[in-house]
Amino acid sequence: EGAAGVSGKPAGSGKRKRREDGGESSKRMFFHSRTCLQMTEEEITADIDSDDEIDEKEIEEEDMRALDDFVDVAPEEKAFMHMWNMFICKHPIYADSYTQSACIVFARHHCAELRQCAIRRCFMLHLVNLWDFGLIDATGLDHCLQIVDSTTETKTTQEGKTSMDGEPALPDDQLAKR
Repeated sequence: EGAAGVSGKPAGSGKRKRREDGGESSKRMFFHSRTCLQMTEEEITADIDSDDEIDEKEIEEEDMRALDDFVDVAPEEKAFMHMWNMFICKHPIYADSYTQSACIVFARHHCAELRQCAIRRCFMLHLVNLWDFGLIDATGLDHCLQIVDSTTETKTTQEGKTSMDGEPALPDDQLAKR
């Protein structure tokens, strides 16, 4: 009897009141799920969902503003954090078990930038931190660093030079003739 109304019917079973023009007495309002702003009539009736759109430029700018707030962090560390944050935005890690493969993909994707000494140090510390929390194993950590340290770029010794695809490169004097 506690759920029944005064009329003896269950609560909520009554018909909604209608306005004279046939519409419901209260107009529903809809809001964007991410911004919590009220949607316009056009947005409600459109076939697209703007909340699914990602403004990469805005995310990048917001990330840079947040990183700029750190005063005790070196510029190289901020650069690495920004690279990692943007990578994770585009390639989210949905489970801990995917962290190691994400690190490997990150190492392959940002190999050139990670070869810079200070950035490589930040990446290595990041990998050690992930290893410490059990998100990657020692083999994965080693594999990521091997990718970064791989010799796909031209070596400095003349006789051992290789091209980007691993094939022997032409000496500098032959390259100039091309």
